[in-house]
Amino acid sequence: TTTTHFLPLQIPGLSNVVRIAAGQHHAIALKADGTVWTWGWNLIGQLGTGNTSNSSVPVQVTALSGVADVDASFNLMSFFVKTDGTLWACGSGLMGSGTQTISNVPLQVQGLCQIISTTTEIQSDQKLCKVYPNPFSEEFNIEGLSSGSTIRLIDALGRLQFTAQLNAGSQQIS
Repeated sequence: TTTTHFLPLQIPGLSNVVRIAAGQHHAIALKADGTVWTWGWNLIGQLGTGNTSNSSVPVQVTALSGVADVDASFNLMSFFVKTDGTLWACGSGLMGSGTQTISNVPLQVQGLCQIISTTTEIQSDQKLCKVYPNPFSEEFNIEGLSSGSTIRLIDALGRLQFTAQLNAGSQQIS
């Protein structure tokens, strides 16, 4: 429905939802079985359904399976982390290529370290950090680690690529 509601309503057709994300005009739901469902405004394909048709009801993103996490941006993009650690995106944006890409189906973002999770579910001996890749250089920022923390960068195949111990203050790693 397109009727405005001021109280929460259950979304018909969705159950066993483990994560939800919302962009400016679209929403994403991740079900426990690893399937992704999207709905809302679909100006440039941010729903990932292979077209640019808007949808007022959840539609399965059939090009994806085995998804572990989802996120949405204000700038008409959707993001999906699969259980193998790969990142996929659709809509409009810099999809890791350094050029503006528009896609109405999820594309794998290349050149990233493996993403284990974008949630705060971490083991007690680990620190939460976020990696922001910069498609224009080999540099990136790491936030949320204290001085003396050890970081290990692992590629999408699980191979250790880099290990370093952080010093006090900000540190750029390249």
